[in-house]
Amino acid sequence: MVVAVTACLQGEAAAWAADLYSDQARELTDVGLFLEALRARFDDPTRLQRAEAQIVGLKQRGRPVKTYIREFQKAAGRLRSWPDRLLIHHFQAGLDSDICRACAVRGVVGRLVDWFKAAMELEFGLKDRPDIRADRPPARRAPDRSGEGSTQAVPGTTRPKPVFRCFRCNRPGHRAAECGITDLTELTGTPTAIGRPGVTPKRTAEKSRVASQTAQTSFQQLPGDTTPVLHEYEEEGQVEDPMVSEPIVPFNIPVTLTSPVTGEAKSFQALVDTGCTRCLISKEVASQMHIRVTRLKSPIRFEQVDGSVLGGAPTTLVTEPVRMEVAAHWEMLRFIVVPSMSEAIILGLAWLDKWTPTIWWADGSRHLRLTAGPQPPVPERYNNNMKGEGADHITDGNQGEYPAVYEDLAMVFSEQECDSLPPHRRTDCAIELIPGAKLPKARMYPMTFTELQEMRQYVDKNLARGFIVPAWSRMAAPVLFQGKKDGGLRLCVDFRGLNAVCIEQVYPLPLIKDLLTHLATGTIFTKLDLREAYYRVRIREGDEWKTTFNCPLGSYQFKVMPFGLQGAPAVFMQLINEVLHDHLYKGVLVYLDDILIYSRSLEEHVELVRTVLRKLLDAQLYCKISKCEFHKERIDYLGFRVSAAGIEMDPNKVKCVLEWQAPKTRRQLQRFLGFANFYQQFIPSFADVALPLTQLLRTKRLTGKPRPGQPLAWTMACQQAFESLKGLFAREPILIHPDPGRPFVVQADASDVAIGVILLQRNTDGLLQPCAYTSKKFTDTERRWAVWEKEAFAVKWALSTWRHLLEGAQHPFEVWTDHQNLAVLQTPRRLAPKHVRWAQYFQRFKFHLKVVPGGKNFLADALSRLPQYNSKREQVIHAIIPPYNPGPGLPEKGAQLEAFEDGLRSALLTDPWILANPGVLSRRDGLAWYGDKLYVPLALRNRVYHRCHDSKTAGHFGFVKTLHLVRRQFWWPGMRKDIEEYVKRCHLCAQAKTVPKKPMGLLQQVSDPDRPWQDLGMDFIVDLPNVRGYTVIWTVVDLFSKQAHFIPCKGLPSAKRLAKLFIHIFTDYMGRPVELFQIAACSSQPASGEVS
Repeated sequence: MVVAVTACLQGEAAAWAADLYSDQARELTDVGLFLEALRARFDDPTRLQRAEAQIVGLKQRGRPVKTYIREFQKAAGRLRSWPDRLLIHHFQAGLDSDICRACAVRGVVGRLVDWFKAAMELEFGLKDRPDIRADRPPARRAPDRSGEGSTQAVPGTTRPKPVFRCFRCNRPGHRAAECGITDLTELTGTPTAIGRPGVTPKRTAEKSRVASQTAQTSFQQLPGDTTPVLHEYEEEGQVEDPMVSEPIVPFNIPVTLTSPVTGEAKSFQALVDTGCTRCLISKEVASQMHIRVTRLKSPIRFEQVDGSVLGGAPTTLVTEPVRMEVAAHWEMLRFIVVPSMSEAIILGLAWLDKWTPTIWWADGSRHLRLTAGPQPPVPERYNNNMKGEGADHITDGNQGEYPAVYEDLAMVFSEQECDSLPPHRRTDCAIELIPGAKLPKARMYPMTFTELQEMRQYVDKNLARGFIVPAWSRMAAPVLFQGKKDGGLRLCVDFRGLNAVCIEQVYPLPLIKDLLTHLATGTIFTKLDLREAYYRVRIREGDEWKTTFNCPLGSYQFKVMPFGLQGAPAVFMQLINEVLHDHLYKGVLVYLDDILIYSRSLEEHVELVRTVLRKLLDAQLYCKISKCEFHKERIDYLGFRVSAAGIEMDPNKVKCVLEWQAPKTRRQLQRFLGFANFYQQFIPSFADVALPLTQLLRTKRLTGKPRPGQPLAWTMACQQAFESLKGLFAREPILIHPDPGRPFVVQADASDVAIGVILLQRNTDGLLQPCAYTSKKFTDTERRWAVWEKEAFAVKWALSTWRHLLEGAQHPFEVWTDHQNLAVLQTPRRLAPKHVRWAQYFQRFKFHLKVVPGGKNFLADALSRLPQYNSKREQVIHAIIPPYNPGPGLPEKGAQLEAFEDGLRSALLTDPWILANPGVLSRRDGLAWYGDKLYVPLALRNRVYHRCHDSKTAGHFGFVKTLHLVRRQFWWPGMRKDIEEYVKRCHLCAQAKTVPKKPMGLLQQVSDPDRPWQDLGMDFIVDLPNVRGYTVIWTVVDLFSKQAHFIPCKGLPSAKRLAKLFIHIFTDYMGRPVELFQIAACSSQPASGEVS
C-alpha cells in the first residue's frame, strides 16, 4: 500500500519518500505511519483554521446561487467533521437577504443538499417578484407597527412585510435600547417552542410566530479586521422540524463574575443568544467589577437587525480573562466591552460552541440547560483568593502554584505547549566547524537493559515531539547516562568530540555577584525557571547533521539545541536577553533560564510579572511551575537567599558544609575549597583562614605532578583551618544590598601575609553595615614589599574589586586606612613606576583618604591579621591588642574577665590618684573612664605592661609602639614616662636587641693603584639567554685604566675553573695582579685562594 501511495507523489514529496527508502525508515512499514509523516511534513498546520475562516466569511453578494453553492461545497469539503446543522447555519447566513427570507418563509428543512436545491429554486422564482429585492436587506425596512397579522402563507398571494420586535421582550413597536422591562420574568415566563403542525393550539402558534421574529444580533467588522462577517436573518413561517430550523429564543441565566483586582464576586443576569457571535459585557459592569481592558487592533461594530449599531458606536475594547461561574461550572472568559448596552452580559454563539450546552424538551417547551463541559479543577489558591486575600496578598504558598491574577497566562506554564517545535529565529544555534578539522568518528558505548529502556523512552518521546529525526551523518556523538538524585538516569550526549572541532561562540554571561548588586530596591520577589530552555532554540537550518548521535536504536539528529554543545549557553543567553531586553536590570535579572523579578510594591510587581510572562509566551518560552515562586519576601536565587534585608548564603548549602567530612585526598580538598570560595564574600579573612589548605594544594611530590587522588599530609593547622571555615559558615552572615544612592566606606588593611578589605554603607540609623568582604594572600614577591606599599596595594585591590560600584559613584566615598604614608600617592612627588600606575588608577575614583588607627579600623585589620595561619613563622606579632571588650589587658575567658574587672573595682577604692582627684573621671559599671579610655589603678599597671610589652603577642616592642598600644584602650596620668622607664628596665630587650649604631671599626677603602693591572675588580652577569651554551658573562675591570674584559662562560664557574681561566687569560699576558676585589655577585667564588 505504501508503494502505491509513493508512486503518486511528485516533486519534493517524491524526493522525501526516496530519502525514507534510502534510510529504511520505519514509516515505510505501515501506511498509517507513512500518511501521518506525510501530513506532518507537507500538510499546512493552519489548513483547518483557514477553512473555518473561509466558510464563515463566505457570502453570495449578488452572485448566482449556483456559483455560491460551488464555492461553499469546496470550502465544506475540508471540514468533514462539521455536522450538517452547522454547515446549514453558515450557508443560510451567507445567502442574499431575499433568498434567505424566502427560504425561511418556505420552511426549508432537511439536509444541506435540500437547502442547495431550495435556494436555486427560489432564486429562479424571485426573478419576476417585484416585492422582494435583493438590493434592499430587511434591516433597512421600516418596522410594521400595525400589530401581529396572520403569517400563514397562502399560495399566490403577496406575503406581508416582516414584523420587527424588541430584542429584549420580543414585543413589537420598539427596540431593545428603548425597552422598559428590566426583568424578563414579567413576561410569559420561559420561551415556548413552536409545536408541530396540527398539534400546537392557535395561541401557541401565534407565540411561535412572535418567537420567530426575535431580533438576532450580528456583528460586522470595519475594514482591516480579519474576523469573518456573520449576519443572521430569520423569517416567519411554518416549521416542520423545530429542532433543526427554529432558532433558540434568547433567555437569561444567572452568572457570577469575580473581580481580578479586588476578588469580589457579584451575580448578574446573562442573556444566552445564539444570534450573537461573541460574548459581550456592558461597559458599566466592567467598570463596576474593576475588570482590566485592552484595546483591539481594529474596532468591531455589532449591528442589530433593524440596522442600528449596538451601543451606538463600534467598540474598541476587550477585557482580560475574568472568572465567570455558571452553576457548578467556572471558566476564564474574555468579553467584548460595549457601551450603553441594555444587557449586563450576553453569551453568544462562540461560548455555546465551546461548551455545547443541551436543550431540554421534556415539558413541551425548550429550555437551555448548561452542562459542565471539560474544565480544570478549581485551584485551592483561587479559593483562597476569593476568601479575601486577593491579589494584594503576598503569597507564601507552595511551589508549583501561581496566583490567580496570572490565570489568563496559564498557557505559559503548559507542559503540552512546550512539546511543540519552536520556530526558527535570528538567534538559532549555529555550529561552525574549524576549516580542515578532523571530524570525530562515530562510536557507541554498551548499555545495560535499564539504560536501553531509558534510551527508547527518550527517542520515542522526542521523535513524537519532532525534536529529533532519523539521520545519517559523517560524524556522530555517543550517548552516556548520569545518575539522578532520585535514582533515575539522565541521558547525556557526549559532544566533546564535536566541541573540539567547533569555532567557539563568544557571548557574555552575566556575573552572578554583579547581578546581586542590583537588588537594593527589591522588597517583593518572583523567580521563574524555564522548562527545557535549550529545547526552545532551533539548530540553524543546515547544521542539524552535526548534532547526530548514535545509539542502539539508530542514528538521530537534533532539530533543537541539545545540552552539551559548547556554544549552547551563549546562544540561549542571547535569546533571553533579546526577549527581555526592555526590562533587564529594571526589575528583571536573568542568568540563562533563571529569571528573578523584583519590585518595591505589589502593584508594580504584579504588572511586571505579567509583562515578563507575556513576553515569554510570545517568544514561545515556557516556565516550569514546580520550580517557580511568586510574590515572596525572601527567595533563593543562584545559590543565595535574597530579601529586602540583604543577601545570605543558601541555608541548604550551609547545612551541607557543616556536615562536610575532613578531606582525605587532593580531589576532595579541591572540591571543598571550590565550594567555600563561592561564598568567600561572606567570610571575613577568607584568604588567611584558608591559607594552610591552599598551601597544602601547592605541595608537590618529588616524583612529579601531584595526583588528584593522592593522600594529603593533613596537619593540625589544616584541621584547625577546616573547622574555622565551617564555623564561619555556621554564622550565616547577612550582607546588605549596595545602594548607589548612599555613600560607601571602604576599610582596607594589610599584614605581612595577606590583605583584608570591607565595603560598608550606613543604614537608616547611621550604623555601618557590611556589603561585602574580600581578602587576598600575598605572593612571595608581594611579601617583600614595604609596609606602606602593602597598605596601598590593599586600597588598590579594594577599588579594583568593587570598581563597578565605586567608579562614578553618586557620592564621594571614604577609604579608611591606618597608614599615614598613603597620602604620598595623592601628592605630586617623584614616584617609582609601580607607584605611578597605582596613583593614576586612584585618579579614576572620587574618595577621601581617612587615616584611622588600627583599633578603630579593627574589622579590616582583623581580616588581614590571623597569626595562627602564617605557616612561615612560628609566632606572628600582628594584631597585638584587639578592640576593647575584652581589651588588651583583659583576659578573654569569662571567669578571668570577671576576676580582672572585680580587681579594677577593688583597686579603685584605694587608688591614691582617684582619692586625690574625685569627680575628674566618669563612672560606668563601677569602673573609671577618661573619655573612652579605661583608667588603670596603680596596683594593676604592671599587668597592662606585661600584656602590651612582655607577652608573646606583644613582641617586646620599643617605647613608642608600646605606648601606642596602651593608649588605644587605657589611660592614667604620666603614662608616657611610666612606660618609657618600664621598657628601659626590660632585661630581655637589653639582652636580645642590638644597639642601633654603626658597625665598630674603620671601613676598608680601596687605595689608588700605581700602574695598570695592579688592582682588578670582578663580577658575573648571570641568567642570560642561552647562546651556543653560554649563559654567564665574567667581567674583569682594571681599576687603574678602567679597561674592561668580558669573558663568556657556560654557567657560573667553580672556584677551580675560575682560577684556571684567570691564569690563562690574564696572568700569562699581563702579569700577576697585586689585589683582587670580588663584588657581591661573585663573592661566593673564593677565586683568590686558587690564584695565590
